[in-house]
Amino acid sequence: MALETPDAQLSGAEHPLVPDSGGPSFSEFDLTLLNALQVSPRGSWSQIGTALGVDATTASRRWRQLSDDGRAWITAYPIGQHHTNAYVTLACTPEAVHRVGSALCGLTCAYQVERTDGKAQYFAAVATAGPQALDDLVHDHLSRIPGVVSIRAELCLHVYHEGGGWQPRTLDSSQRAQLATPPSDPSPVPLKASDRPLLDALSADGRCSYTELADRCGVSETTVRRRLGKLTRSGQLAFRCDMTQQAAGWPFNAIFEVDAGADLDRVGRAVSTWPEIRLCASTSGRYNLLVYLWLRSAQDCRRIEERLVALSDNLRVDSRRVTLRPLKRMGRLLGPHGAAVGHVPLDVWRDSSPRSA
Repeated sequence: MALETPDAQLSGAEHPLVPDSGGPSFSEFDLTLLNALQVSPRGSWSQIGTALGVDATTASRRWRQLSDDGRAWITAYPIGQHHTNAYVTLACTPEAVHRVGSALCGLTCAYQVERTDGKAQYFAAVATAGPQALDDLVHDHLSRIPGVVSIRAELCLHVYHEGGGWQPRTLDSSQRAQLATPPSDPSPVPLKASDRPLLDALSADGRCSYTELADRCGVSETTVRRRLGKLTRSGQLAFRCDMTQQAAGWPFNAIFEVDAGADLDRVGRAVSTWPEIRLCASTSGRYNLLVYLWLRSAQDCRRIEERLVALSDNLRVDSRRVTLRPLKRMGRLLGPHGAAVGHVPLDVWRDSSPRSA
């Protein structure tokens, strides 16, 4: 199965949205609309339209166009759970490249998959129920994929910044104020098995209506509103508006593995403020900081490395890689031009039994 158009028949994956045709760049209004949905993913179209100075119908219609052609999407995922996140670097033989990539994309626990340059062909971010489950995933599943020759996994120890916090920064302060959401309630609201239909529906479409959610969950709309409100306010459920990076003007990805020494925390906090940063996290590996960026051009890699080195005399860049092709982001399967062409529901890897989607 070729990775250029992820196969819709991945077990558990939804049918593709549309073929990835590589649409035009986002307009200024598109970016402002998407930024508004990043701030308020489930805000009413009336609220969003008012903040942007357009009517609700205009905002809704443009979102539907961007969503239908796969250039933008909203997903939801649980947070605050005691999961083990890890970053996996995997090398394989040339003839196994597509087979291995398809296997990675089909895993419900792999929320990010990228084919990279260098000796290792793949970078993947995964979520498991714990260290032992990560060991099961790596040594009892991934290592048995024909053609895999090496695997390296590092635990995520602390996240300074993650992709859900990246924004094109096209909203002004007044617009942000109009879209502000109520503060979260720290009262714990643990997830229940009965929440699975709700999570699956919102993972596929974060703006799914309450009526449709109620129908999928087999409960009343009032029950859905109440439960979703509790999960969101408690910080157990996060919503994320994402977009095709090529259309947004950030077509290149770079991954830096950095040893920041004793300056780890200071460097991590500094790097997390850079506009290019999609992920900045401390890890358990031979390097202690992973830096993942969206860039305007491949030449920006050198500029970023110079900025990193300038942060600390003790800092050393252990490796740098460029993504040749992003294949999956937060459960969305990506076509060759970065548009969403399918969806694999997210779930953590819990044991050594097969859990591919």
